Amino acid sequence: MKNSILTSGSVTLVALGLIVALAGCAPAVHPGSKTGNGNPASNGSAAASATPSATPTAAGPGPLPANALFRITATVTEPGGAKADLVETVFAPAAPTASDTALLNAQCNFPGDPGWAANYANPLYVTATITATLHPGTHAWSADDGVAAYFSGSAAAFSGDYHVAQADCADGSISIPGTIHGVVPVDASNPATGTYGWAGPMAGYGFDGGGNFPGDANSGGTGVVKDCVIEESAAATAASPVVEGWLTQPFDIQSGCRFIGPSAA
Repeated sequence: MKNSILTSGSVTLVALGLIVALAGCAPAVHPGSKTGNGNPASNGSAAASATPSATPTAAGPGPLPANALFRITATVTEPGGAKADLVETVFAPAAPTASDTALLNAQCNFPGDPGWAANYANPLYVTATITATLHPGTHAWSADDGVAAYFSGSAAAFSGDYHVAQADCADGSISIPGTIHGVVPVDASNPATGTYGWAGPMAGYGFDGGGNFPGDANSGGTGVVKDCVIEESAAATAASPVVEGWLTQPFDIQSGCRFIGPSAA
């Protein structure tokens, strides 16, 4: 894993050919739609739909949820052939819950520190669901081949198939197969572009594998993340030029599939 999620990097973003809505608005997407598994979308002809596929493919992630800010999809492949689909869905700020507060308290309050809540006068919570799904028929993923899952803020807590990387209360890696729940607080006064906002200087999302930058002494494993796609709600695109710019970033193999805030742009 890289030393910092704020390392400069970019991705080629090709939006899914889906019509989805948030508050009655279609999400912002990049032209050149593909299906969720990276294959060209069907032309929708009757003949094509009537012909059964010799090799069934996994269904795409479906429409962007109404309360989502954006969704990132990618694939990760080991040299031996194991392959998995990666999906990160980030949801709009919402009222705190007792379970997520307990998670933040357990992972982000350190001895001698005032605690994570000291940075937030009036917190809301941004949550994420992050999944890694093996392709049907592939062999098992190597247990020591870590795939980084980025979901960042000044405080970030996780549950599920999550493994601490360089520090507690920060980004780690995901088991394959696996599912992670993540939560980061944002201040209600400026939840998007504030210092701790979901599109602010500490923001970071997406994935990378040890094979994306094998020359990095901190990289582990051999999996290569690619085939990145991002879908954004209209509200997310309008929140920040940096977020809008995620739709057209060029792909850089060394950076995997990562989207970062303005301090590293």
